[in-house]
Amino acid sequence: MTVNWAQNAKATGYQIQYATNSKFTSAKIVTVSGASTLSKTIASLTKGSTYFVRVRVYKTVSSLHYFSAWSTAKSVKIVK
Repeated sequence: MTVNWAQNAKATGYQIQYATNSKFTSAKIVTVSGASTLSKTIASLTKGSTYFVRVRVYKTVSSLHYFSAWSTAKSVKIVK
């Protein structure tokens, strides 16, 4: 699955959260460093399963991380 998002020039990076349910219980998070990176491929997903995915921005200031709200969740069915 490849996740794409719009650039936020003030970001330090992005977080992608994905799970097999819309409540994101037992979700996994992938952190992407760099404001200019606008996509990430997530491998090793189960064929035939539906995943729910959302993204948020983070900014690092003096070693503290500040996070935006999560984006609206999208559902993706893995077919390959």
